[in-house]
Amino acid sequence: MNRISKSLMLFISFLYCSSAFAQVHTVTYEKKYRAIDTVLNFANEPHTIVKLPVRDYGTGNRFAVIFPTSSFAGFVTAFTVATHNTDAFVPNMTIDSYPAQVQLSDSVTNSLQSDGLGGYNFNVLSIVSLNIAIDLGDTILSLSTSLPGLEVLTDVSIGTSANAVPFAEWGKYGDRNFIIAELDRWIDYVRIEPL
Repeated sequence: MNRISKSLMLFISFLYCSSAFAQVHTVTYEKKYRAIDTVLNFANEPHTIVKLPVRDYGTGNRFAVIFPTSSFAGFVTAFTVATHNTDAFVPNMTIDSYPAQVQLSDSVTNSLQSDGLGGYNFNVLSIVSLNIAIDLGDTILSLSTSLPGLEVLTDVSIGTSANAVPFAEWGKYGDRNFIIAELDRWIDYVRIEPL
């Protein structure tokens, strides 16, 4: 499966992981401390504890957000999004004493693609992601992670018929409970520090 197909399917997975859908899985938060630069493993993948600055648009208050981020082969990429927002915020959890909306999504995306030569490819991708929005006043701080990222469950050429059902690998399309438990552990290392 090519990179464009994977990117498109990842986008679709995130698009359909909307809070408008009922959540089957939940996570809990129990604050845990680890020093910045500490490496922890989640789902057998290294994550480094990082610290990024955030500022509230309304008050100008400054914060640091601390969280684990993937650090594969020594490469660390961490990001947050701070959005100016004064709309009513409906939390479903508290993270480090701040109101938060937390959504755990365990999703499977099915894709059928023509190969341009009269044949079809059938792809099934799975992603388990955790999306967090934290209310800092007039600013919503967003961060997310997925473990272990996008997983290819099925990737097969199915011939000239557009019927992918006979090629389904049904046993692979269930909940990924190990990953869900690891995300439940990951969220415990998210902290907000007023500066």
